[in-house]
Amino acid sequence: MKQKAIILLILLGIVLTASCSENKLAKNDIQLKDIEEKPFKLSDYNGKNVYIRFWASWCPICLSGSADFEKLSAEENDFEVVSIVSPNYGRELNREDFIQWFAKQESNDFRVLLDEGGTIARRFGVRAYPTSFFVMKNGTIQVFPGSIPNEMVRQVFDADNGVKTTPTDISSGTNQVDQN
Repeated sequence: MKQKAIILLILLGIVLTASCSENKLAKNDIQLKDIEEKPFKLSDYNGKNVYIRFWASWCPICLSGSADFEKLSAEENDFEVVSIVSPNYGRELNREDFIQWFAKQESNDFRVLLDEGGTIARRFGVRAYPTSFFVMKNGTIQVFPGSIPNEMVRQVFDADNGVKTTPTDISSGTNQVDQN
């Protein structure tokens, strides 16, 4: 019983954080290419939910969650799953070094968009890694700093779709803040 109360408090804290971080931004604000040079435009997903995870190669929490993120992106979801890395920004590797590094990683079968120089990260105020952006089909963006388990990602979109869910496995993550 005590564990359920703690889980509900954590969920409430995350929901309140997300509510305070809601933004109404034009969906065409993100136009990037992935590591295979394929273009990505958020405006192509108007009316659809999109999960975006900002992360960094130097962030141990990001790396420890890569396998789960890879699983989420491989699943058939009612939302698009992408990640964004910012080469040549802060402590991140340059573009070429990042692509070579990423190819050698065990969990590397997910879409990585390259935000050269951190233009998008700065525009959206990303200060911690990982940071999750939930772009709702109505254009609202909810921001969750820290590590988010896959089940919670599904619950956020289910709640947006009017599906009532009960949290089952919520773990709190710690942010890695880039001071540069």
